[in-house]
Amino acid sequence: MKKALFSIFLCILFTYCSLLTSVVQADKQAILVNSSHPGVINDIIYDEIRNLLLSGGEDGTVRIWDLSTEDLLCYVRVSHQPVQKIAVHPQLTQIAVLVEDSLNTFSISVWDWLSGNKLYSFNITEQPLFLDYSPQGKYLIYSRAKYNGLSVLNPQTGKKLPYLRKGFGIVSYFVVSGNERNIMTYQPSGWISYWDIRSGKNLKQVKTIPNMTAIVVSPSKRFITASTGEKIVVVDLLTGAVAAQTDLPGIKRLAMSMQGNAITAIVERDKGTILKQYYFNEKSLSEIPMANMKVCPVLSCVTYGQKQLYLADREGGITVLRPGGSYTLIFKNSLLPISDLAFRDDSMAVGSADRILVFSSAFFSADSVLGRGDALHIDRDNFRNPLSVPVGLDFLDNANLLLWKKNDEPGIIAVLNRKTGKIENTISDFSSPIIQLEVLKQGILTVEKSGLCKIINSETYLSRFQYLSPGMNKLISTEDNILIGGKSSASAFGSPLLQLNQITGETVSIPDPGLFIYDLLYVKKTRLLFSLGVERSKNDSTTILKVHSGAGYQKQKAIYRFYGEDLSASMASDRSGNVYTSLSYNSVTVWNGRRIFELERSNHIPRKLYIAGGKLFSLNRDSSITVWDLKSRRILFNIYIFRDASWVALSSDGKVFSSSTSGKHLSRHL
Repeated sequence: MKKALFSIFLCILFTYCSLLTSVVQADKQAILVNSSHPGVINDIIYDEIRNLLLSGGEDGTVRIWDLSTEDLLCYVRVSHQPVQKIAVHPQLTQIAVLVEDSLNTFSISVWDWLSGNKLYSFNITEQPLFLDYSPQGKYLIYSRAKYNGLSVLNPQTGKKLPYLRKGFGIVSYFVVSGNERNIMTYQPSGWISYWDIRSGKNLKQVKTIPNMTAIVVSPSKRFITASTGEKIVVVDLLTGAVAAQTDLPGIKRLAMSMQGNAITAIVERDKGTILKQYYFNEKSLSEIPMANMKVCPVLSCVTYGQKQLYLADREGGITVLRPGGSYTLIFKNSLLPISDLAFRDDSMAVGSADRILVFSSAFFSADSVLGRGDALHIDRDNFRNPLSVPVGLDFLDNANLLLWKKNDEPGIIAVLNRKTGKIENTISDFSSPIIQLEVLKQGILTVEKSGLCKIINSETYLSRFQYLSPGMNKLISTEDNILIGGKSSASAFGSPLLQLNQITGETVSIPDPGLFIYDLLYVKKTRLLFSLGVERSKNDSTTILKVHSGAGYQKQKAIYRFYGEDLSASMASDRSGNVYTSLSYNSVTVWNGRRIFELERSNHIPRKLYIAGGKLFSLNRDSSITVWDLKSRRILFNIYIFRDASWVALSSDGKVFSSSTSGKHLSRHL
């Protein structure tokens, strides 16, 4: 394995054992990781004026793509909740974004996508049905599922304008005229109506097909194309008459070309989605034969460009269908889906379904590395994942890694030798999936989905302790052979928090009013217990970080709350006893024994936290890694590892550190 010498800044990064590392100064350029959404894309829009494509995803981001260079131009973190709909201002670098959360509540936020600044936002109690700017950008309009649910806003301030306040029924779709004086509305009852925006006067009304969905308007605004459930229909907006139709059940999304003569449908089928395309001559629909498309998984949305068709899928991919019939995947999620990290001494292990990477550097162990000018070498090992599924990781010792399945199959633990990359042993005595594994002095602690908890001898791999408690989520070791368990339902003692004695098997309840507890942390320095759990009041849930103290941890105090459920948050503690949590999706917060405060915010959603070498590492929801210096509490780097095992790290002061093959994953814009 080759070794390379690097500067101090380079020492704190990943490197290839066989590749040189390059350092690039930002030079007043925005350098972005050219990767798409890590999951479902819910909406894509083509911006004809600027030749841009905008995508909104389940990950809560909006990404703006430069189609001339096929690079990521901008990235806006809107929410931790899914983006459902985007509206693009026709003249300004402004977007309106509709977000729906898990509790079926909604919000609209307006952003300057070029600067990344949020201009304003507001919540909506009723379900929004449609959202759009007027053709010249004078109005931002949205409709809600209520009788007088059409709202007209000043797009710069969000102030509601005194127009169209008279209730005239639920509006599921609307189009504003080119001169912005009139608006056409479609109501699920089957009425097409024309209104003067300022006066609210009804100018015309015609009857058409009720309950149409997936509606899109033609460029001339003469026709709308929609689904009736069993058919695709084209409706004349002047008369309400059906201009053309054909049988097509299962329509999910529709798009109409800018010339108005082609219609594309994404159609649901038992085995996924298919594309259907039709030629429209204002009188009839004729199906256009399509080539077999193999590059896309399940499609989620579609839009037309000037001549091309853009297709988005459920894995973050965007494919272009060109006029000649060729398909090309132009944007994709290129980040390695990291399932876990593990740290020991000078090593960091990275786990995924395909590979296990182990990076070695003094950066992971020595607080004093930062600020020194000494040159250090960094080694990297790359192994195939023998389990071929997402895995959890922990170091058994300096020579061996433990890998355990993180899926719905009965648990398996593999002991991977770091030098040979081969499996030394496997432990398969599990009847249900493993939900927790931790290496303790007493052995290997495991918790199964069934609630069976074990401590396994780390030399013989035989179980030396077993305890069955259905609903157990987390088990931690404190002192004096005491284990603390957090459950997903209250125990027979009336509390989801339990204290177990490994020697006697005695079980004692720790009073807690929570509905369930899913994470626990014991801080040896302060002898305090911390828990993350959910409490419910009427129909509302609150996720609470608590500190438990006193004899038997009988005293409890809530130190941080998130109003809603955040079941993927985690905790970590440093040598000073400070406790860090990713609760709330927005940032990492710290409790120092007296108060809560935030670390510097990143543009990612922190999830699982780790402490190593005087730094805090966060494995983020999108599989990026953020690193904070614990002394300054500021971000050192956002690190990205790609599916091809190349990597890049973007520093907070504008520098870029990367492997020599990672350039294709970066985009640079002035």
